[in-house]
Parts: sequence; structure tokens; C-alpha cells
Amino acid sequence: MSSHSADIRSDLYSLGIVLFEALAGYPPYSGGTVVDIIMKHQSEDIPSICRIYPGLPYEFDAFMQKAMAKQPDDRFQTPREFILGLEHIQQRIRGPMPALPQARLVIISTGGTFILTGAKLIIGREDPKREIHPDIQINDSTMTLGRVHAHFLNENGTWMIEDQNSRNKTRLNGKILHPYESMPLKDGDVLHFGRVEARFELN
Repeated sequence: MSSHSADIRSDLYSLGIVLFEALAGYPPYSGGTVVDIIMKHQSEDIPSICRIYPGLPYEFDAFMQKAMAKQPDDRFQTPREFILGLEHIQQRIRGPMPALPQARLVIISTGGTFILTGAKLIIGREDPKREIHPDIQINDSTMTLGRVHAHFLNENGTWMIEDQNSRNKTRLNGKILHPYESMPLKDGDVLHFGRVEARFELN
């Protein structure tokens, strides 16, 4: 793959290499020259991290195989997928988590529903040319929704909303939020992202 075709999947590959070295204490491939190492990246099998570090759960091998797959289409496609893979391993280590209330965002005009999971979610408008792919993508015909408009944050089970200094502002129950200030959410709260109206639900 040439440098001209590199994309976010190349960055995630590099992140997989860094994670491997952090766990094993050394990189997955070594050689006498930089060319030797590049050739190994292109042709050699991915080392088993679980064989090097037997204390790791077996899921780590599958994770690393995907993170460092030779073909970009076989890798994690987005940072969100990469994080979800790590969260799955974390859950395997810690055991089943107690059931928490399910949070979701409902778009008033369309009834479209987004289930909120994880610790951080970006809400905004997709822009493939700039490689901006928010976790919650909303089609906004008025174009008042920013590409990275706001963040949903889950802090110890409490959902928060945080405006990302968006041009058309984020409002919570009619109140304009200050940029980068996290505000807690409760069931039934009404949010506006520009002209997009939504309702936060928790049950």
C-alpha cells in the first residue's frame, strides 16, 4: 500500500504495534535494517501475544490479529471498533458487568433512535472527504449540525453532554451550553444540536 492510500486504518495498525510492544516489551518484528523490518510487516505471520505473555486472555490474540492484519479491509475500520474490541477484552477480564439502564437518543423529526454505549460518543455530521465519521451521524438538511458538534460522555454510569464549540451551539432544555462544559443528563431531557431536536431517554 502506498502512502497516498493510507487512511485511518493505517493509524490503527500503528496503534496495534504500539499496544503489542507495550504488552510484550518489544516490537512484533525486528531486523538488521529498516527494510528487513518492513518486509516482515508485509509477509510474516503476526506473533501470538498470548504465547509471549501467557497471562493474557485468549481474546487478545484475536484482537491483535485484527489490529495488525496485512490487508486494510481485514483490520478495525474505525477507532470506535478498535475501542469496542478492547472493551470486550476488559469485560472478559472483569467478568459480567451489572445491568445498567439503557440510554438512547431519539431524533424528534424522524423518530430515529441511537443506542448510547461506551464511555464517549461523538455526535455530528459525516464528512468522508475529511475522514470525519462521528459515532452518531445525523442527516441534517439545514446544515446546522457541525461535523464534530458534541460529545456524549458516560462517567461512572452518568451520561453527560458536552458541546464541542460548535458554530450553531448545543442546547439542553433550551439553555445554550458553554463549550467543553459537561452537563449531566436525565430521562426526558430535550437537546438541540443546531436545529436538530432530540430527546435523551434512559430506562
